[in-house]
Amino acid sequence: MDIATLLGLAFGITVVSLAILTGSNFSIFMNLPGFLIVVGGTFAATMIKFPLSGVFISMPIGLKAAFMNESEKPRDYNYARRETRQKG
Repeated sequence: MDIATLLGLAFGITVVSLAILTGSNFSIFMNLPGFLIVVGGTFAATMIKFPLSGVFISMPIGLKAAFMNESEKPRDYNYARRETRQKG
C-alpha cells in the first residue's frame, strides 16, 4: 500500500473524528440517501461513459491499483487480455 493512501485515510478519519468530538452528533455523518446518491451517481456516470464489459473488468484492477503498490500496470492486463482473445 502506498504511503499517500495511508496518509489520506488517516487524515480523513482524523478530520471526521475531530468534527464528532467538537460536540456534533455522529448521526449527522450517517446519511443513507446522501451515500446512495454519491455511490450510485458515480457508478451510473461510469456506466454512461464506458462500455459495461470495461466497467466490470476495470473495477478489480482499479481497486488493486489504488490499494496495492505493485509494478504491474492496468494497461498490461488489457494488452494480455487482447492477445488471449485474438489467439482464441
